[in-house]
Amino acid sequence: LIYILIVAAMFSIYFAISDYEGDGGFTSWLEFWLIIAVIVINVVIGLLQEGKAQKAADAIKAMLSPQALALRNGEKVDLDAALLVPGDIIFLKSGDKIPADVRLVEVTKLQVQEAMLTGESVPISKNTTAVGEHAALGDRKCMAYSGTSVAAGEGVAVVCETGDNAEIGRISKLVTDTESVETNLQRQLHKIGTVLAVCVCILAVLAFVLGWKGPFEMPWQTSFKNAVATAVAIIPEGLPAVVTITLALGVSAMAKKQAIIRQLPCVETLGSLTVICSDKTGTLTKNEMTTVSLLSYQTQIDITGVGYTPEGKFMVDPPGGGEKVELTDEKRVKFVRDLLEVGTLCNNASVFQTTVETTGAEVWTASGNPTEAAILVAAMKAGMNPKEMRQREKVATIPFESEHKFMATVMQGE
Repeated sequence: LIYILIVAAMFSIYFAISDYEGDGGFTSWLEFWLIIAVIVINVVIGLLQEGKAQKAADAIKAMLSPQALALRNGEKVDLDAALLVPGDIIFLKSGDKIPADVRLVEVTKLQVQEAMLTGESVPISKNTTAVGEHAALGDRKCMAYSGTSVAAGEGVAVVCETGDNAEIGRISKLVTDTESVETNLQRQLHKIGTVLAVCVCILAVLAFVLGWKGPFEMPWQTSFKNAVATAVAIIPEGLPAVVTITLALGVSAMAKKQAIIRQLPCVETLGSLTVICSDKTGTLTKNEMTTVSLLSYQTQIDITGVGYTPEGKFMVDPPGGGEKVELTDEKRVKFVRDLLEVGTLCNNASVFQTTVETTGAEVWTASGNPTEAAILVAAMKAGMNPKEMRQREKVATIPFESEHKFMATVMQGE
């Protein structure tokens, strides 16, 4: 249909020039610029969507670690992750982003957050035990992957793959190198365009022949002009505009939900879906945990709100029964604040606001263990400020271990 629009634009400018001073000339110029505007809008929307898709790929690349502590000439040196090559020995510690796909050779209670690759919401304990060649990604406990982060412990590893050969690199490559597949809408429009083009050509030739050699015996110039007018009248100039605008509205609606659609016709394909097969974390869920209730020996206090946004209320059952009401009892409020204070101080996570590059929206995100982040958010819902609370001097810490299943901190102050 774009090609038909271009042909229609050529015919329109022909009429505009041939009938420059008449009313037909003005109408032809108006049609010409309208058709050009539709073509330009279609191209611009396509370019914008391609740009958003490229930003998504860039966001994946931004997950890669820019620095690494590596062994060079017998000494530990800080290097750009881009300078790492297979065979390099690197050192990992809590808080580091892993700069490449690596094979672990030494670990000390090492745990790695791999939710972005495997969907596991909790950090994975790593070891050096070899696994089978065809083991699933989540079962390779002796490996660590580029873009994931060290949640706890330390380790020494040998670089295996870097760049596009790493697991995260393959994902980035899939985002940027998607094959262009013709959708059902494109096939139908292409079919309509082909049929229209054939009909226009046949009818235009018939109009020209009948006008010139037929009973009307018009001059060939007049017959040709009438043939062109017939062709322009048949071509549905408004169809591409309607299709483009409709699909653009669909793309805009999806963008507000932070879903990037690279090609306009894919909107129609999404509307035709009946079954979606998907993994969980990152698509159906966001690897965000939420504290939903606090439990004491006397009562249960429910917390509203979902995710890391610190907006919610503390709800309890009223004395006489019925629907839950907001917590106002001072004694219970103190219990909630004391409990969440402990949860905030025995906590290595952090919650903060960031800006989504593709949409400019402000969202709350977290670093560290998702369970600890959920406790921080609950404290913020109670009006507490974790940053101020953590300014107190920390005297000592007993980190969480699976053997004893608790964490303890000793804080200076009251």
